[in-house]
Amino acid sequence: MTTDGRSFEQASATSSGAETGPGDVDVPIAPADSPEAPAPKGRRRRAVILLFVLLLLSLLVLFTGWYLVTRKPITELPLPGIGEGNLPTYSFSLYGVTSPIGVVASADGSRIYVTESGGERLTHVYDSKGIQIATFSPPGSAPGSRTPAYITLDPTNGDVYVSDRVAGTIYIYDKDGAFQRKFEPTLAVPNWQPMGLAFDAQGNLYVSDVGGPIQQVEVFGRDGTLLRTIGEKGQFLFPNGLAVDAKDHLFVSDGNNGRVLIFDVTGHQIGLIPRGVANGELGLPRGVALDDSNRLYVVDTTGMTVQVYAVDPTTGLPKYVGTVGAEGVGDGQFQFPNGIAVDTRARLYVADTANNRVQVWSY
Repeated sequence: MTTDGRSFEQASATSSGAETGPGDVDVPIAPADSPEAPAPKGRRRRAVILLFVLLLLSLLVLFTGWYLVTRKPITELPLPGIGEGNLPTYSFSLYGVTSPIGVVASADGSRIYVTESGGERLTHVYDSKGIQIATFSPPGSAPGSRTPAYITLDPTNGDVYVSDRVAGTIYIYDKDGAFQRKFEPTLAVPNWQPMGLAFDAQGNLYVSDVGGPIQQVEVFGRDGTLLRTIGEKGQFLFPNGLAVDAKDHLFVSDGNNGRVLIFDVTGHQIGLIPRGVANGELGLPRGVALDDSNRLYVVDTTGMTVQVYAVDPTTGLPKYVGTVGAEGVGDGQFQFPNGIAVDTRARLYVADTANNRVQVWSY
């Protein structure tokens, strides 16, 4: 019995809701499958797993779409932290060319053009797998009368421009190698010896000239009109490779001075990469190239390497990122490399001159 006269069984029933007195309110307990019931732990766990799977599928779709559109690896996605400080690695080599000097690739990498300074002194054309599909040279010329050097592509129509310093001219071919014409400045340039070639976004042609009283860079309109010159007397010593970014910052490989000079759109020098032995400094620079991720590549011929820099897209000033390659004859090793080119699919092409090949590197 309890103190109020009830049995323990009666008190227990009342406390459990079996009996209610006046004023007591029954609180219904929701069935387990009603909307008010808390979700079981298993159901919450399944929801989290489903959300995680959907997230993974979304990322997979994103990465797949990125690759199908750009043919670039995931490390090249333009997201913060991805690819920063990344360096390319060796992929394969193109053979069948003697002492290559200049190289350029179409944007998608489906055609690679290489000039050679030895052998027949031809310009070779390869497909993206490194299979040679054509060769060409100026009509009626013999190997001893031609010395093709640097090479670039007209961004508007894919025409191929090849400089010949000894002949003092620039030859123009269509994308299949059919000769079109010589590039003729509207005003004669004294002792013209064209070397490096590059186009800007407006279709103007930049030419490094190692002849004449002043070694300089000349900028021509498409019709051959000389628009301006860059470089003062004694500023350059055998300028070689050229590259122009989207803001018309010009990068000039000042070869025998052992440096790269950087100019703004007005032709004013705004920076340089110096000669030296510290990381990022140069020995004998030749080819230069800029990719669409604002990376600058400089071939250091005597260093047997390619130096990589990140370029500030606003100021045009470079920051050293790293070095690829080393001296040797194996894969990924160079013997006096010279020209360099990039495509829009994160691939890099290096004229490995003394090894008689072009190396392809990729991210």
